[in-house]
Amino acid sequence: IMAAKMPGLADGSTTRHTFGAQSMIRGQHGLFPHVFLPDYHGACFDEALLRLLDPERGPNILYFSLTGTCPCRCEYCFAGADPAGKDLGDAVVLDVARAVAKARIPLVNISGGEPFVHFERLREAVRLLSVGCEVRVFTTGIGVTAERLRALRGAGLKGLFVSLDTDDAALFDRTRGRRGAFDAAVRALQLAAGEDVLTFVNSVFDRRRFPDRDSVARFLRFVERIDPRIVVNFLPQLAAGRGIELDSFRTPEECEPIADRIVSTAR
Repeated sequence: IMAAKMPGLADGSTTRHTFGAQSMIRGQHGLFPHVFLPDYHGACFDEALLRLLDPERGPNILYFSLTGTCPCRCEYCFAGADPAGKDLGDAVVLDVARAVAKARIPLVNISGGEPFVHFERLREAVRLLSVGCEVRVFTTGIGVTAERLRALRGAGLKGLFVSLDTDDAALFDRTRGRRGAFDAAVRALQLAAGEDVLTFVNSVFDRRRFPDRDSVARFLRFVERIDPRIVVNFLPQLAAGRGIELDSFRTPEECEPIADRIVSTAR
């Protein structure tokens, strides 16, 4: 009922449904997870809808950069992450986590840099935030282990986003500026899906890694072989960060027909 009242949904062309443990959107092509809503069965979903209906209740989603430090130097990184980047330290970061939890923001995505670089800080931040928020973590996959995932699940983690935007290991490692980055990302996806964590792939959708629709289909089949439960989230390359001079951006006009193809054919 509330979804039917949401702006843009009143005509019935798109309505919210549920499937399994994930929030879903029904569009013309069927049911799909919605990455910007908390778990339908969790404590934060109703508050998320209320905030969408009434923005004066506060923000619905927050991205929390845990650190600027990262073992990779991704050519398109907009955060300016650097292996020797400045770090605020545990006390400041965890104070912010307490304040965010108190504000009860429905969905908090922890990012970086690479959050797993400071694992104990990450675990404590997840524990603090999960008191009032649903928590997911963005990662390159470097530093992810089964033991760490279990510890984060115990602290309240609900989902893991792993950056992966090609099935070509050599191209991916060059893009990341780190040998072995591809293997680390794939391993993190396998572990997260195996630990029954809501698992996402974040893919930067540019001309170099996705030159045509066939490359998109091949990539989706590759992710499905890792684990069919993984949700693929395609992102546009932002005109910022280290890749700003690269001739690899796609215009919205270029993205739209490919996106339609993805949604109409992907399982």
